[in-house]
Amino acid sequence: MKKNRFQTLPQVARWSIVVGLIFFLAMTLMRLATYFFFPNQGLELHGVWKALLLGARYDLRIMSVLILLILIPGAFTPLNPFTGKLQKKIWLVVLGVISFLFIFFYTIDFAHFSYLNQRLNASVLNYLADVKISFTMAWESYPILRLLVIVLLIAFLLSRLVSWAYKKIGARPEISSRKHTIISFSVMILVCGFMIFGRFNQYPLRWS
Repeated sequence: MKKNRFQTLPQVARWSIVVGLIFFLAMTLMRLATYFFFPNQGLELHGVWKALLLGARYDLRIMSVLILLILIPGAFTPLNPFTGKLQKKIWLVVLGVISFLFIFFYTIDFAHFSYLNQRLNASVLNYLADVKISFTMAWESYPILRLLVIVLLIAFLLSRLVSWAYKKIGARPEISSRKHTIISFSVMILVCGFMIFGRFNQYPLRWS
């Protein structure tokens, strides 16, 4: 019987890929939600698809960074989430925090766009000049408590998906040889590196 190639990957490699895809799907849904909530931006359908495609390319970068953040430390036995209960708890807590921050910043971006019709940028740091006034303005402009509950709920659901993926992958034994593990890790690092630093067209994507 022919083996599923994905199942021949090391457990931490499989988990990093699934976690990356979960976050990529979440980012895609967030972008679509932004479009449907704010449809009157004067863009034609071609412009919308072009913007979504560009956004997807940046999301692939973030996904690749997340995969590497799991894959590289997980290559070392003491940090591998599948080698002990402590490592498992630490990784699930870390990814839970990442889930919260991820949803939190997307919510801030959503609110910022709703208020100023601009995506979140460095200008938001100006509000830190007077935190009290900025907080009062935000409290009067947005349902802060309701938004916080929504952020916590979505972050919890995202964390549960990550935990579910861990259980599913952990239930399947490690069948990868040392040689295959080295090759798999090397290929994944190269692919993720290309998606982070490589070029998709004539001009490289810029973070700024």
